[in-house]
Amino acid sequence: MTLVFDNIRKPLGVFAKQAESQCYIKSIRNLGDAWRKLSDKTLPECDKNAIFVETTFGLDIKFTLDEVEISVARVTESEEAEQESPVPNIVTKLQSPDVDRVPTATATRPRRYRISYDWGTENLWREYDDLEPEDDGVTHMEVEDLLGSGSFPPSVMERYFAWSDTYNDTFKTRLADTGDYDRSLFATTPEHVAWLVAGYFLAWRIAMAPEVDCIEFSTGTKKWLLQKGKGLETKFTKEFFEIISDFLENGPDC
Repeated sequence: MTLVFDNIRKPLGVFAKQAESQCYIKSIRNLGDAWRKLSDKTLPECDKNAIFVETTFGLDIKFTLDEVEISVARVTESEEAEQESPVPNIVTKLQSPDVDRVPTATATRPRRYRISYDWGTENLWREYDDLEPEDDGVTHMEVEDLLGSGSFPPSVMERYFAWSDTYNDTFKTRLADTGDYDRSLFATTPEHVAWLVAGYFLAWRIAMAPEVDCIEFSTGTKKWLLQKGKGLETKFTKEFFEIISDFLENGPDC
């Protein structure tokens, strides 16, 4: 399988340039003119055709000509401290409506989750067919019940809240407050693309945790069931960036 680098570079370049994306990006290397820093180190010859993305929430992605490698990176305490201040200022957290919550419980097996957009919630749910008796039939859950566990560095939950709050804040401002639910969620296509790329990377970071069997991520019309250890990284990432690249060219039909 050969990746079309233009389908990766353009959305990544948009993601890298958006102000709202900066809290998710630790570094992006070898993206060409779309993202370049004078301080970038020269890559070894074997990596000259690869693109590297390091996130601030412990996920590294390497794009090569024929595969995508996704791995968990260790986030040090000093890095966590440096990353704490920018996140809370991005958006104002909304008061959620009355939604039944799943009680906090220690998982005894890897669980299945989905990210599903519903204004006023935290957009994180258990899969319907994966409920336990103690869940009382409730699929919506507190983010802290999953991302507050010991296997996740604090930055994962912080970035997820920032990302989810961006959806809620934008939905309220552009749709709910105006009563115009036919307009696009984001004011510009680049804003929407950058938000989707951040969400896709966050979903993969969640999927890599030992207590997670899989997590569903959606652009709105296309869904992927992200699961570690199944060799899905290249196939799904290629599909995702093809859709996002088309979205950039033709508008929000993804």
